[in-house]
Amino acid sequence: MCTVGGIQLHICNTHLKFVLSDVGTVTNATLKVYSYDVAMGVDVYLSASTTWSEGSITWNTAPGTTGSSLDYETVGSAEWVEFDVTSAVTGNGTYSFVLQGNTDAPSRDFRSSESAYVPVLSVTHE
Repeated sequence: MCTVGGIQLHICNTHLKFVLSDVGTVTNATLKVYSYDVAMGVDVYLSASTTWSEGSITWNTAPGTTGSSLDYETVGSAEWVEFDVTSAVTGNGTYSFVLQGNTDAPSRDFRSSESAYVPVLSVTHE
């Protein structure tokens, strides 16, 4: 669970942002993240905003999601997981995603850019 202001929450979100340039027509886009200490189902959504920054995002300032889930995967511990985000990635631009677990698992731990397992947005284009 996440603790915010001393209150335990059952919804913990992971926010990821990527900037793409020099990309042609996208034929496939895959979001790859490393799950460290989590075993559950996870949905990936497009974020409602791309204006947040890693150094200032908080529970109160984090953008919500837009639309329905782009993909759902069952995530195990200590493994890479891949989400198909092709429907949201159309070419050059900034893309922000929200990973949201769908259970009351005790933790949701994905590795970030500060680790050896950096999240990746892999794009195939023409």
